[in-house]
Amino acid sequence: MSSAQKQGTVKSLSANIKTFIDENYKGSISIKVIADNFFISPSTACQYFKNDYNISIKKYINEKRMLEAKKLIEKGENFKSISSQLGFKNYSTFFRAYKKHFGASPSKKTIKLLIY
Repeated sequence: MSSAQKQGTVKSLSANIKTFIDENYKGSISIKVIADNFFISPSTACQYFKNDYNISIKKYINEKRMLEAKKLIEKGENFKSISSQLGFKNYSTFFRAYKKHFGASPSKKTIKLLIY
């Protein structure tokens, strides 16, 4: 296999991983689940994804979840419901992740500040 063919294979693998994440980030998803789905090691999945998208898989999943959380809060959803909808094990884990990502705790007031 030529180096150009290998490059194409790696890119399509990363694109497939990204698509898998985009379709499953709301559930209980982990790097191991992703790697198992593509019959590769977790470190291989992380390396290819990071090389092509310049972001770690874990960070990408968290970014997707936080943007979705923000949308759901804007719609008036209950915070505990949001945390379970987005695959967090419990509300406190969601709360900490949200606060770390946005620099403020989840609330409708915070959302208004983030929008403007």
